[in-house]
Amino acid sequence: MPEIWLSYGPTDIVLDIRAENLDKKIEAGGTILTDLEISSKLEQIDLTKPTEFVILEYSKSVQKVISILLEKCNQKSIPKPKKRYIHDDDYDDEYDDEY
Repeated sequence: MPEIWLSYGPTDIVLDIRAENLDKKIEAGGTILTDLEISSKLEQIDLTKPTEFVILEYSKSVQKVISILLEKCNQKSIPKPKKRYIHDDDYDDEYDDEY
C-alpha cells in the first residue's frame, strides 16, 4: 500500500490508499461563493447565544469571515465572541478578547 502525505492545515497527515484506488480521478464539485453569498450564509448564524471562534489557522479567508461576523455583532449591539487560537506545535491554546 503506498504512503501519501497530505498537508492538512499546519500539519501533515499520512493517507493509506489502496493501490486500485490510485487510478481514479476525483473532480471537485464545489462552487466558489461570492462575497454576497458568504454574507448571506453568515447572516443565518445566531450570535445572540454565547459564541466562541476557534481558529486553527489564521488566513485571509478566516479573517474575512470573522470581520463579517464582528460587523454583524456591532450592528446588532451583540457582545463580541471570544477568539481562541489553537497552536499546532504544542496543542495549547490561548484566548484573545481583543480584535
